[in-house]
Amino acid sequence: MSGPRVFVVDDAADLRLLFRLSLERHGYQVVGEAPSVALALAEAPGSAPEVVLIDVVLPDGSGVDVVRGLREVLPDALLVVCTGVDDSALLAACREAGADGHLNKIESADMAVALGALLAGDRR
Repeated sequence: MSGPRVFVVDDAADLRLLFRLSLERHGYQVVGEAPSVALALAEAPGSAPEVVLIDVVLPDGSGVDVVRGLREVLPDALLVVCTGVDDSALLAACREAGADGHLNKIESADMAVALGALLAGDRR
């Protein structure tokens, strides 16, 4: 049996690769990736993800823009903001836009394990 379908939004190609490898090693299906707000909004809905990992800082906007845009078209997806910056105002804005939780990219040595905790109900 396959794990949840995940779409990764991050402008850093190396981080997208690390996330993909970690997630796939733990049985998740990475169904797509995007390096920007525009591509995330265009491509994520068509891949029907159950989870979307969203970088907070993107070249053409922010994670708030992605969360706001995807919440309407993917109402049942778990939208998880991933950040390496300590910006409580930006995280609060993501929550207001409809994010289900957040993960710290730097503290989460294994993204798949951290995501598993969120899926189990640990909504930080």
